[in-house]
Amino acid sequence: MSGTKFKVKPRSRVNIRRVANAVRKVTNCTTAKFPIMHVLEFTLPMLDENFELIVLDEKTMGANHGFAKPTKGIIALREDVYYGAIDGNPRDLMTAAHELGHLLLHHETHFMRTSADVPLRAFEDSEWQANCFAGELLVPANIVASECESINEVMELFGVSREAAKVQTKAFQKEGLINWS
Repeated sequence: MSGTKFKVKPRSRVNIRRVANAVRKVTNCTTAKFPIMHVLEFTLPMLDENFELIVLDEKTMGANHGFAKPTKGIIALREDVYYGAIDGNPRDLMTAAHELGHLLLHHETHFMRTSADVPLRAFEDSEWQANCFAGELLVPANIVASECESINEVMELFGVSREAAKVQTKAFQKEGLINWS
């Protein structure tokens, strides 16, 4: 819904990072590139018998790349996004991780709609939280700090877009987690 925002329980980037790191740990991810599609297709259904990944055609989804219904345990991806994520397309990987963020961060949330006129603080905005989760899951601070010295290295190591690499490294620099010249 264009112009509609959803206010959720406040979460800091540090809190969201803990959740993302816990997901990496629970899924036994030992690689820099997080296997988001493997997790959505195979791991989550084993961990939660109620979880369902749905792939819908573009006619059904329209401009919507994906959505999550956290209280029902559902993630839906548009078909081209699903296949793009399988092929490693950075934007599609981010979309899949974003929807996982909604599922995990907002599963007990009763969304409160606010109009576009009502300012939301970022840490109370469901979209900011899901974006933050996706970034933290796909580009973890500890690996960036130990293995990367540039945006290009972040993009290569994690398979993310330049924009995602910039957003994450800017946040890490602000927090003092990395110190690039």
